[in-house]
Amino acid sequence: MLLLAGPAFGQAARPAGAEAMLEGGSPEAARYLALLARTGETLPAGEAAALHEHLARLALILPQDVRTRVGEEGWADDPASARFAPDAAEVLLAWWRSQDPLPLSAANERLDEHLARSAHAEAEYAHPGAATGLDARGEVYVRYGEPTRVREISFNDPKLIDTVYQAGLTVSPSDFPVSEFWVYQHVDRSGYFLFAEHDERFEHAEVLDLMPTMLRSGFQTGRGAIRALMALAVLRTIYEQLATEHIDFGARYNAVDQYVLLLEEGTYNLELSTRVKQERRQQTALIGETITDEGDRGLSDALPDGALSPGAFVESLLYQGRSEDAAGTWRRDRTMPAHYTEALGAAEVLPVAVRATRFLDDDGTTRTVLDWSPEPGGLAVAGATKEARRQLAAWPTGQFVVALTAAQQTDDYRTRHLGQQPYLIADLDGGSEAVIPAQTMTVHGDTGRYHLALQWDQYLARASEAEGVALGPKVKVGTARIDSLTALSADARVLEMSDLRPLFVHDLDAYLATGDPAAATPYPHPAAWAAMPLALYFEVYHLAFGPDDRTHYTVSYEVVRGEAERPGLRLRRRARETTAAETEYSGTTRTVRDFILLDLSGWEGRGEIEVRVRVTDDVTGRSVVRALPFTLTS
Repeated sequence: MLLLAGPAFGQAARPAGAEAMLEGGSPEAARYLALLARTGETLPAGEAAALHEHLARLALILPQDVRTRVGEEGWADDPASARFAPDAAEVLLAWWRSQDPLPLSAANERLDEHLARSAHAEAEYAHPGAATGLDARGEVYVRYGEPTRVREISFNDPKLIDTVYQAGLTVSPSDFPVSEFWVYQHVDRSGYFLFAEHDERFEHAEVLDLMPTMLRSGFQTGRGAIRALMALAVLRTIYEQLATEHIDFGARYNAVDQYVLLLEEGTYNLELSTRVKQERRQQTALIGETITDEGDRGLSDALPDGALSPGAFVESLLYQGRSEDAAGTWRRDRTMPAHYTEALGAAEVLPVAVRATRFLDDDGTTRTVLDWSPEPGGLAVAGATKEARRQLAAWPTGQFVVALTAAQQTDDYRTRHLGQQPYLIADLDGGSEAVIPAQTMTVHGDTGRYHLALQWDQYLARASEAEGVALGPKVKVGTARIDSLTALSADARVLEMSDLRPLFVHDLDAYLATGDPAAATPYPHPAAWAAMPLALYFEVYHLAFGPDDRTHYTVSYEVVRGEAERPGLRLRRRARETTAAETEYSGTTRTVRDFILLDLSGWEGRGEIEVRVRVTDDVTGRSVVRALPFTLTS
């Protein structure tokens, strides 16, 4: 059972200290934002250098559209000589305000996290020659924080030393660059980076960059067989270490390892064959013989029919490695987020479905109705850690308070109003998949373009009639942003329409007969299914009166499935599917409140669909359309 805890917080005005909350609560954040506010100004040399480094680091995480608004192309690479837009500073400050994950707190946690990462990167990965003041590792650290794992690639294996450093060719330990492999498994499967030191600076690298220059080519020359065996040993060492860190390198390690085993199973051992070749070449050089690839042919003779010679195999392996490294970078650039945040800390995430619906109020401002519900099982507290088990033991009631905070923000992301409502949740049934009915919070008074920042805090609680509600420790936090909403038009000459508000209909007969709101509850979830009793509520404003002093309008809707889908990388066209209906109405008021029942009974399979509702004023001929996407489940 869900009990509303009452308007204890209500629609609070902005609290004292709201400016600090908007601009970051820590002194470091305040100094940073004050410096950022001077972007484009002429500054003393020290301040200018600090600002330019900060701008270059900020560019690592800025979306492309924001970077474009800040200044001319290339400003991120050379902020010292860039030309910035007149409003560049405000664009940057507004973006930082938009990144604040917890509107109720006094700090901007994402900003604080960025500054902490920047300071750590400057201490550990500095490179004064770069615009950011950081090497490639530092720039990745600013974007993603601490890696899941870090491994330095070692070239100290005894077998490798015997094979490479005593093979008669000039290869020494200094020919192998210091290199590191960073894995961000907690961000995305494709999240890994290979770095190698070059000219005292760590740069992004591919496997080929870890190999001595002498062992990257020349496998068909007189000493090609020796080079190939040395290169095989190096590649085996590299891939063996990388394969233990990421599955993408497993196939490459298996290929080189199996080939080396084939050599070892023949008449030539990897180390022995290298020494034999070395001795043979020394002897032939003494008597003036021409060195040939006879040794390579001898190695090939020991391999099964059809197997590549060592030189040919290494060349194919290097080519394959370059191709797969490029493919890995391509996947990473497309699937990894531009930056990753852990600003919410160790708090467990409360998964919440939320939907915002705009309506027009009588005073011409827009009210926004927020329908929300935790996902099934989202309220359950697992007690997986020792601290969680201790908290649950101290608060064994099974009761929770979920407090929703909604920050209404202006176009430049300044918080103009905070609203908060607490909800007491008791007698929660359903076990691990327990759900509660969707809840609603309404915010008023928006005009122009605005944004909403939402935060749900879940607390353990103890409630009784005698003592009221006592809050325990916070156990989960959920957040959401609904950006770039536009207020509805208050111009009476413009036909206007609210958004579509989906409702789950519990009592179809009662809803059809009276439109009774009690017969339906808000439905904020993105998924729908064919047999679902779903209604779409909407309002229409500024209808015109006809000669008979009545309004006349037509409501039509259609359900559309997209014309194309992409299974894997292959584009397959499919026929466009639609369901449509149209009804004419007349009335006596310029504002109507209506609903339609959504008929999905003829739809099969899974996929994305879109519901479009069009209202046409038959008196003026004007029309307005609203659309709502759903994910259709079977």
